[in-house]
Amino acid sequence: MLPDIVVKADELALDFDLWKEVVLTNFRSELATDQISSIDSIDRTLSELSDVGPEHWTDDAVRKSEEWNRIRALAAAALESFGWAREIPPSHADEYVGGT
Repeated sequence: MLPDIVVKADELALDFDLWKEVVLTNFRSELATDQISSIDSIDRTLSELSDVGPEHWTDDAVRKSEEWNRIRALAAAALESFGWAREIPPSHADEYVGGT
């Protein structure tokens, strides 16, 4: 989904933060309590990772760590709360300078 020229963990967190703000700013009144809670849980968990150290922000950590497994589980729960299917998101690698 992301090119090798970026720090993938950072990009995942930045993308989440961007769209979290868009959704909560523009549609909060339309969201159910469990939907807001699922967004908040992901946000809180990503913030906790930022506080504990850089070892959680590597490609290897994203693939293998228990912390990122927890984020994936929270993301799956969020998708379910919105009634959305679990599927691989489209690649936007071509949007990055030097991306493939």
